[in-house]
Amino acid sequence: WVPFEGASSIEACGCQAGSYLLQGDCIPCGEGMDCPGMSDILLQEGYFAAQNTPTDIWKCYDEERRCPGGQPGTCAVGRDNASIACSECLEGMKPGDQGQCVECVAGDYLPV
Repeated sequence: WVPFEGASSIEACGCQAGSYLLQGDCIPCGEGMDCPGMSDILLQEGYFAAQNTPTDIWKCYDEERRCPGGQPGTCAVGRDNASIACSECLEGMKPGDQGQCVECVAGDYLPV
């Protein structure tokens, strides 16, 4: 990576595959991350990071499908991406059997 204006090639504008740009340095990708190059960060299935903190990676235990991977901030359908590792459903929804959340229906209840 070459920090100067008017770069002569695209390679001089970001990091190589396997690393991401953080505060002017190329940092190797960590567990759960896919770094295709430049400053892009993608997540592997079973991992989560919030959109505003893409380098803080959480492993999604129990039901890994609730964290489908891809862009930071991505959760399975109906999951709350403001919860840690997509652990909670959006209001009015309950966990489904494929990692997603489904609408609550009459007869659903929450044990107290």
